[in-house]
Amino acid sequence: MRLGHRLATPTKSALGLVFNGLSCIVMMFAAPADVGAEKVSPLWLVAAYAVEVTGELCPSPVGPSTPTKPAVKNLRRLMAGIH
Repeated sequence: MRLGHRLATPTKSALGLVFNGLSCIVMMFAAPADVGAEKVSPLWLVAAYAVEVTGELCPSPVGPSTPTKPAVKNLRRLMAGIH
């Protein structure tokens, strides 16, 4: 049974890297506020963390199974354990 269109594993990994990079860009916008004597809102950290968690969740469902696809049938469990 097909459950609709799904993204490929490399696409999910690339999206995860993009979101993790965006979390650094979010913190880049928060950095100038820290230069002065004014206090910085902790919501910058929450926003960066939310973007980073989104990036971590993109490849996480397919990440452990990726090394098992090219492996020989007898070594699939070993490759999943190594990952």
